Amino acid sequence: MHSPGNFHYYDPIARVYFSGDLGAAVFPEGKWYLFVEDFEEHKKFMEPFHRRYIATRRAIDVWLKRIKGLEIDVIAPQHGSIFQGENVKKFIDWLNSLDKVGIDLME
Repeated sequence: MHSPGNFHYYDPIARVYFSGDLGAAVFPEGKWYLFVEDFEEHKKFMEPFHRRYIATRRAIDVWLKRIKGLEIDVIAPQHGSIFQGENVKKFIDWLNSLDKVGIDLME
């Protein structure tokens, strides 16, 4: 969603969605965790990256359409922490709530 070379992969057997940089988080020095436990707290580590690097809201809409109907138990970003269980839906809902990203912020 932020680069032409970025790709995602879905494993339908394990129900794991490998999301590339989608879901990436930038942690402060000395703070990192493998799995997201407190989604509300985790959002602050993701939002600046997503607002800046997702090119436009339209990219989010296209992605949401593509994953609709997939049975996803885990979202595993390339950079950041892994979403599992209820945090999968929370992440998708949060991404859907981003009204302006990338070029949309220039209005």
